[in-house]
Amino acid sequence: MSANEVKRETIQVRIQPKNKEIIVKAAKLRGIPVSDYLRSVVLGQARKEITIKDDYALQLTAEEQLSFWQAIDKEPALTHKQKELGKLMRGKT
Repeated sequence: MSANEVKRETIQVRIQPKNKEIIVKAAKLRGIPVSDYLRSVVLGQARKEITIKDDYALQLTAEEQLSFWQAIDKEPALTHKQKELGKLMRGKT
């Protein structure tokens, strides 16, 4: 294989005929073949999802995970003002 040749792989997808019609129409709107349309849309979406995962996913150690779950598992202690508000909302003033 020369330096200019790119190895390619095939992915096969089975979809319902009505969904294929939608994809074909969208590709025609862009004026490109269906395979190019799928490549551009799917790769673009995949890149976005990877970026979002890398940017926004919490990565915690086992110790941090345990601390997190213990913190959210505790019943919160209500302040005096919160207790007063609860009474007021229940009509017990």
